[in-house]
Amino acid sequence: MKKIFIIVIIPVMSSLVSQSQQPISKGSKIFNFSGSFSSSTGNVYDNETISNFAFTGDISGFVTNGLAFGIQGTVLTEDDQDNSASGQYFSYSTLGIGPQMAYYFGIHNKSDSLGGGGKGFPFLKIFALYDRIKSSDFSLKSGFTIGGDAGLLVTLNKYVGMNISLQYSILNLYYNNNYHIESRYGNTLMISIGITGLSY
Repeated sequence: MKKIFIIVIIPVMSSLVSQSQQPISKGSKIFNFSGSFSSSTGNVYDNETISNFAFTGDISGFVTNGLAFGIQGTVLTEDDQDNSASGQYFSYSTLGIGPQMAYYFGIHNKSDSLGGGGKGFPFLKIFALYDRIKSSDFSLKSGFTIGGDAGLLVTLNKYVGMNISLQYSILNLYYNNNYHIESRYGNTLMISIGITGLSY
């Protein structure tokens, strides 16, 4: 009986250890820091098309293999020339923070297949952010952004990876115009590349 127990338990324990040593398995954590180039349109930027650079960071924990929940933050500043005859320049600064959910594909069965670098994990992500946009003329817009990413995580070694993604988001913000609340909308297309920290 004892021998039967040992024969059964060893493969089970090996399987559990294998799963725990994977960067996208249950209990693992991922830290992303990315630089992003984006293009925004809509009246959220006074009906202009704005191209800008942003920094995005997030942290996520895996609740099951491949599925992670976390929090995301975005900081963005840009300068833009007004389209009016005055040729005035305006600057905008944006701060956004909120929850995210991601699913990573490509869970492996063997721990040694992920011991080093060069392993790819495609992912899909959705998020919702609370945003505040302030311009140099002291106007303030606040509201919510919802969007999604499609991307790829590639491991460089056991603890570090690179990520690249394409993101689309829809903005629904509010603008205080001489004590009258106006709705502002827009959409943003963003390309990001960055570094990923892995903890598992």
